[in-house]
Amino acid sequence: MFTKSIRWRLQLWQAFLLMLVLSGFGFTAYQLHRLNRFRQIDEELERRVAALADELRGRPPFGQPPGRGPFDLGPGGPPAWEVPTSQASIRRPNPDSSSAT
Repeated sequence: MFTKSIRWRLQLWQAFLLMLVLSGFGFTAYQLHRLNRFRQIDEELERRVAALADELRGRPPFGQPPGRGPFDLGPGGPPAWEVPTSQASIRRPNPDSSSAT
């Protein structure tokens, strides 16, 4: 009935075009927000991994005393992780034996 008039046809076409433009705008805004959020998450993860890697590089491996390299035999013989705990001793400098001449 009323759809046969040109006025209603134009209004339906305009409504269709308006919905198409608004849908396109909404989809574009969603994609931009989504990509921005993924970029923020990636940057946060990279920052955390870098901090964790720095922390792990700054400490000696598990069971190794600080100050010795993993392959440093040092003055005491084998590396610390190969010395049985019953034979391990802490070497501390003797304050009484000063090397003053």
